[in-house]
Amino acid sequence: MPCYNVLFSATHAEGNYPTTYSNIYDLKNGEVYVYNFHNFEDVVKLNLKEELKKGKRIQEVSSLFPRITNAHRIFLNRSAKAILYNTTTKKGVEQAIKEYYEMKKQTPPLKSAKSSQLLLTKRTIL
Repeated sequence: MPCYNVLFSATHAEGNYPTTYSNIYDLKNGEVYVYNFHNFEDVVKLNLKEELKKGKRIQEVSSLFPRITNAHRIFLNRSAKAILYNTTTKKGVEQAIKEYYEMKKQTPPLKSAKSSQLLLTKRTIL
């Protein structure tokens, strides 16, 4: 799917709210092509019938790929989880709780808390 690499590369979001994964659905053949974060060189091709046979499950998109890009690594280090962990270890739990509530006020709600995960169920193809 080389033509999509250029499209995704030109349209992905960076900064505080980056594109976490991109995908293409080939409904005629029942296939999904997944790209992780801003890595448009490595693609994972999933066959929906085969994936659905494995049963309902949640899988981290990044676990499907052989490597994590530098941009993805930087994003993970800046994530709320990393920030709160560092605050807890350096300033204590009370300060981490205060930072959590402050971050919560400043962050717009997400449509899905698990935005970088795939949920595969039979409803996916309905």
